[in-house]
Amino acid sequence: MTDIDYNAIDMALDEYNNDFIDTLTSAALTTYVFSSIFAYGKLIKKKVIPNILYGAISRKDIAALSAMKEPAFTSEHIEALKPLVIEEAPAKYVNKYQEELMKGGRTVAVGQWSAPDDQGVRNYLGYEKKWVPWLEQKTTADKELVYSTITSGKPRDEIAKDLEAVFGHRQNYNNMVARTEVLNNSRIIQNNTWKYEGIQKFLYVCSSQPGSPCEDLCAQFCGQIFDANDLPFDGELAHNNCLCSYSAIVSDITPQKWEDLPVAESSQYFKDIQQDNAMANKIDKFT
Repeated sequence: MTDIDYNAIDMALDEYNNDFIDTLTSAALTTYVFSSIFAYGKLIKKKVIPNILYGAISRKDIAALSAMKEPAFTSEHIEALKPLVIEEAPAKYVNKYQEELMKGGRTVAVGQWSAPDDQGVRNYLGYEKKWVPWLEQKTTADKELVYSTITSGKPRDEIAKDLEAVFGHRQNYNNMVARTEVLNNSRIIQNNTWKYEGIQKFLYVCSSQPGSPCEDLCAQFCGQIFDANDLPFDGELAHNNCLCSYSAIVSDITPQKWEDLPVAESSQYFKDIQQDNAMANKIDKFT
């Protein structure tokens, strides 16, 4: 076999990596627009007029919206909000997100847990922000795998098949990462939007999907009320494929659990899922 140009291999894999970072950054922008508008829409339906809307629609429309018994989040609101949200996205989220990816990873909230009790339950003790160089580590591992595949001594056609498998695995991994990042970014952006609008309390709503891993891993958070600065995992996903969510609490009360909340903010949550999906579809048409 002829001499191997390792520099060329490194450059090709780095370029592949940069394309992946560009894809994640582009997805982060779209996620920021969608999740922010969705968060504003949820507030409007709870009779909280977001500050950003005061710069997007007329005073007359603001007054009309405030006077409604059940405010409607309309397509006109989405059209008015979209350019404002797109304008603020880089400075508020996307640029920092991209900078971290370019450094080879992300700073994430890592949960701290107690030792298992008699029932095998590990209680949540808080979180610690840690730099995780997952992208750098993955790229290094891929380079080593490509090198060993090329120098395996196998016939050229077998090496080609092995390399195809390597990059196929990489693509599957990238797809998994992209799905997780979109979900996690959506959670962070939505919660940050609510905090910016003055929301101080959040309801942790566990997934209602049967067989979800959230059933065991997130059970201790279900139905609990958390202060804005005390969210589990700082508001990030508790684990991969977490289907739980937060709901903004806007009542002038100090509840401890969702049983203490007005019906519209607690037991009705799951009944509102269809309505949320309809809102998401509406926003999707404009983003």
